[in-house]
Amino acid sequence: MSQTKLIRSFGFAGMLGGLAYLPSRFFIQPQFNGSVTGLIGWGLDTIALTCSLFLFAGMLLAQIHKVRGFGLFTFFFIFLTSSLFAGHQYGLLLLAPIIHQLDPAMFEGTGMPPLPFMIATLGNVGLKLIAIVMFAAVSLKHKVLPRWALIVMIIGALSDFVPFGDYISRIVSGIAFIGLGSALWKREGDFAQVETKSVHI
Repeated sequence: MSQTKLIRSFGFAGMLGGLAYLPSRFFIQPQFNGSVTGLIGWGLDTIALTCSLFLFAGMLLAQIHKVRGFGLFTFFFIFLTSSLFAGHQYGLLLLAPIIHQLDPAMFEGTGMPPLPFMIATLGNVGLKLIAIVMFAAVSLKHKVLPRWALIVMIIGALSDFVPFGDYISRIVSGIAFIGLGSALWKREGDFAQVETKSVHI
């Protein structure tokens, strides 16, 4: 498969991830309750996060002609933190029904998740926020991918920590993923022009 087709495929995955992200939080009511509706929400979340890994890979390939040491570091950073968070969501998807049977109070608002679980979750969310901001900032500097979509992706990550951030961040990030994925799918932007020029040289 050529690099162009690979980028287009990763862009398509990014669009699917964005579409999955948009409604996901509205199904998770209440959180971790092990219900079918909740599991649909976590399933959509997991699809979105998994597709985001392909999107980030496509973003790297699209601007690989400009990315240097620090840029590569930001990619591996965002890929690692997103992979860990995807694994977290996979765990919830698989274990929530079992844990709900063992400790219903944890899911009904009368109990609290274990402290190590809370620390690991908040730590991963914080690291993912830093990784997204760094990777998007590097991409903004290279001026290859759509500027508006990169800015929206940063806003989506930051909104995790505002009231109703669970809802806002997924909707905003979903829009960013669709925008970035669409650009990769359509081969729009400076990276398409650079590739065309390189063919003629």
